[in-house]
Amino acid sequence: MTYKVNIIRFFFPVADSLLRVKKAEVIKGLWRTSSLLILFSVGVYLGMAVLGIGTGPISDDAAALGFLGYEAGKLWFIIGRIGFAILFGLLILFVPSLIFYFITKIHYRKLLVMQQVVLTVMLIERLIWIPLAVYAGLDWFVSPFSFGIIAMYISDIPWVIYLFGAVSVFQLWIIWFQAAFLSYLSTVKKGWIWVSVVFIHLLYWAGTAALASMDQHLLSGWFG
Repeated sequence: MTYKVNIIRFFFPVADSLLRVKKAEVIKGLWRTSSLLILFSVGVYLGMAVLGIGTGPISDDAAALGFLGYEAGKLWFIIGRIGFAILFGLLILFVPSLIFYFITKIHYRKLLVMQQVVLTVMLIERLIWIPLAVYAGLDWFVSPFSFGIIAMYISDIPWVIYLFGAVSVFQLWIIWFQAAFLSYLSTVKKGWIWVSVVFIHLLYWAGTAALASMDQHLLSGWFG
């Protein structure tokens, strides 16, 4: 059976798409879709750069840099955003797919389909957050879609706030989707799959919080 990649179908009842992927012997459009997602990632982060999201450190030093230095700083910032977008897209697509391959032995190309959906959701989250950053001035960890706001009422520890801020309703959907996808295509026990998926996300959230605690601007490329 031949399966042609169609990410949009995964946002409707998932069972049919999972069945098609499971039975697929040939997957078409995989690399084309991956390339388009990388370009989409570049477009999102380029748009953020043009809007000035994350340029706080450059703006703060504008007087010291001078006109030419300030403009050069903005140019390098944009170039950096483009490079980050490409690297981020590649990491989200290929690294988790490799990890889950060793855990479940599901065909790697099928795992790439799963991660294409994951990357799409993460980029949609960024798109939704952009107007909140531009018009409301909200930092990433106090997005209304994350649990950072709740954490601020129960703790003054920056790491805790950043940790909860990294957890959003989009991230929770991704966890559910990955667990459902892997459980359907794999013979590994469902409990172990859930533990593996949640553990990987916990590492990501903890790492994000640790980096943000050391230097919040270090993560401005992703969170703005």
